[in-house]
This record gives sequence, structure tokens and C-alpha cells, in this order.
Amino acid sequence: MSIFSGTVELGDVTLEMMLWDPAGVDAGGQYNRSFISGASGLIFVVDATKPQTLDHLLEAHSKERGFIGSRPAILVVNKSDRTGDFALSRAQIDAASKLEWQLVQASAKTGDSVSQVFTKLAEMMLEARKATG
Repeated sequence: MSIFSGTVELGDVTLEMMLWDPAGVDAGGQYNRSFISGASGLIFVVDATKPQTLDHLLEAHSKERGFIGSRPAILVVNKSDRTGDFALSRAQIDAASKLEWQLVQASAKTGDSVSQVFTKLAEMMLEARKATG
């Protein structure tokens, strides 16, 4: 597991962001609830060249209904730079689109859309905080 931290500044608000990378899911497709129990927002990353990464996430979501709750969540389809190797099916994308998560294509290799993902999540977290009081 890896842990990274950084800050996102939105106007006069500075948010401390902490990224916990549990290195995916176990063979049963289960996400460890303890990793996300105290999170204010979530980013899930799937590999556009490995369809099983999205299948595992969709399976975990259907089995563990409510593990996200009302927290803001973003689904990142990584490796947008490898368009020739894109292997996710239309059915998978349609299933992911039905989740109430922001969907973003990005490339960790090139950095394309990576900072925007964190900025968007920070904005969503602030909106959620305002809505709850």
C-alpha cells in the first residue's frame, strides 16, 4: 500500500488531500472498507487496457452497496494515452456511466487530466460539505 499527500487550493480554501493506494482489490473483488471509512471523497482508477479492473470495481460496487455512501466519487479511466490498446467494452462503459460518479479519462504516464481529477474531487467535497451543513 502507498500513501501520498498534497494540497489543493480552491480560492481561499486549502484542502489537504491524502491518497491511499491499496494496490487494487483482492481476488474476490472486495474493497477493504477500512481504507475508505473516513474518506470525504473517493477516486477509483481502472486501467483502460485491462477490462477486468473495471469488472472488479463494478462487482464490488454491486456486492457492497453503500460502501461509498453519499461521498463524492470519481472514476478515472487511466491510460488514455494508449488509445490503440483501449480494451473496455461499450457495455462496461455504459455500466460505469450509470454510477453516480464523475467519469474522467486520464493518463498517469503523460499527466493528462491528473491534476484536474484532484481539483474536481476537492470541488465536489466542498459542495457536499456545504449541502450537509
